[in-house]
Amino acid sequence: PQHQGVTRAFASAILHGTPLVADGREGINGLTISNSMHLSSFLGKEIDVATFDHALYREELMKRVATSRRKVTNAVFADTEGTY
Repeated sequence: PQHQGVTRAFASAILHGTPLVADGREGINGLTISNSMHLSSFLGKEIDVATFDHALYREELMKRVATSRRKVTNAVFADTEGTY
């Protein structure tokens, strides 16, 4: 059931104490992989996920935040009817 199943399992864990499909560690691992990809792009070099430097990532991200500006664009919507 994909996301609905995960959501149901989460609610069941809260209400009935049943086991989660995945705990928070899996989410943190996924976020670390994503942040590693961004840091790799920022620095133009390979990043070892096992020794990911969270402080360096934050430093590099904040450099980009400091120079970021609001972008005004026309919204684009895709009709996904029948694709799932």
